[in-house]
Amino acid sequence: MMSQPDSGIIIGKEVIQFAKRSGIHKGLTKGYNITAMSYWAKGDFNNGLKYIKLMEDAAIKHKDSSEIAAALGNTAILYIDMGDRELGLEYSKKAVALYNNIGEQKSAIHYINNIGWIYESKEMYDSALTYYRQALKGYKKYYGSNQWLGQNMCNISSVYYHKNIADSALRYAEQAIEECRKHNNQKALGHSYMGMSKALILNKKYNQAINYADSALYIATTKNIHTLTAEAYGLKYQSYEKLGDYQLAIENMKLNQKWTDSLLNDETHKELDKVKTELATEKKDKELTISKAANERKLYYLILAAILIIATATIAYLIYIRQQLRIKAKNKQLELEQKEKELVALELENQELLNHELNKELLTYTLTTAQKNQLLQEINDELNNINSNQQSELRKIKHSVNIAMSTEEDWEEFKLRFEKVHQSFFDNLTEKYPQLSANDLRLCSFIKLNLNSKQIASLLNIAPSSVDISKYRLKKKMGLGKDDSLIKIINNI
Repeated sequence: MMSQPDSGIIIGKEVIQFAKRSGIHKGLTKGYNITAMSYWAKGDFNNGLKYIKLMEDAAIKHKDSSEIAAALGNTAILYIDMGDRELGLEYSKKAVALYNNIGEQKSAIHYINNIGWIYESKEMYDSALTYYRQALKGYKKYYGSNQWLGQNMCNISSVYYHKNIADSALRYAEQAIEECRKHNNQKALGHSYMGMSKALILNKKYNQAINYADSALYIATTKNIHTLTAEAYGLKYQSYEKLGDYQLAIENMKLNQKWTDSLLNDETHKELDKVKTELATEKKDKELTISKAANERKLYYLILAAILIIATATIAYLIYIRQQLRIKAKNKQLELEQKEKELVALELENQELLNHELNKELLTYTLTTAQKNQLLQEINDELNNINSNQQSELRKIKHSVNIAMSTEEDWEEFKLRFEKVHQSFFDNLTEKYPQLSANDLRLCSFIKLNLNSKQIASLLNIAPSSVDISKYRLKKKMGLGKDDSLIKIINNI
């Protein structure tokens, strides 16, 4: 039925004729089933449905519930592949219900798995997961380790991928690969590799995802499974894009589009061949009775074929144009993203240079102020050593020197320059330690600049030994212990 469906059709019809002559009703239902599913394997769904209906009618006539359930389940398969998921779901549920009713749960497992697939295709992931898990339990109970178990686990991984549950998607993909390798089911193994690649993308392991996509590509190439080829290139494109390798991302995106277009063309050719086959069959049948009605019908089918060919070609061309526009738009988007990254990097570089210059200016200003204060302190010390009758004049001079050493204008200028380099430092410090005084804030800023005790003393107009005392008091106010580093705490603010 599957590998040589034309031979399957011939043998199925022979079984039907033999069963009719011998009166073996079980043989009749089996013959209808063989013929129906052989037509299904060829893609001839109309004849497939015709013979599966004959199978159902024969099973109902002889009250064979098991064969009725098989007919319902296979009807579901035909409708699913014809694109009618609703009817596929309806018949699958009927088959499962009947199998369960007659106690043949083992036969129902495949159709339970199909129900899960339908719900997944409808993006009803919770319902899909419920049926997939039920099928998984049945496969393990009735079949043990088998090729269907691997495909089922691959389906479960796919649902977890869509639900964005990374660890579960990865776990079931690993189990699916293990089962498929056991039974050398290459087609299912290719799908499992694809599931693993998706799960790894979800887990942000993009290089491993690329490796599994390549494994799927190898199977697709050797086994001519072109649907895998297109999807594998799509997964490689996603992974390279996440890794920031936009050149390889674009290359794989183009390969994805190429194989997608190829599949589209293959489907188009199949549809055209189907139409041509139907027309040839119709023509051959009507040549037996040459009449006006036959000629009119012949003309009708020729016109219909022409319309279908033109319509199909037009649709294919429109889809091709849309895909080309999509590729161009994606390329443009990638180029814009690259330019934005370059602009951000340039802005960061410029900001770093600006911060360096501001920091240099701040340090220069601070050290200059410290040197000025130190010089004024030395002048003040010299004045103290002068013995003069004009002590009142000396006191005035010393007062002026002291004022010059600790002007508020110097502090405001320093603070303005400091906050350009270390933005929000004082706000963050005050928010975390509201108990600090203005002098404490000054001391913290000097520590932030990594100034030594002598430089800090000059800026605060105190003795160098007093700086260590001030630092000790500051640590207590901040609630720091003996082993806590004051410099480290301030540098982290």
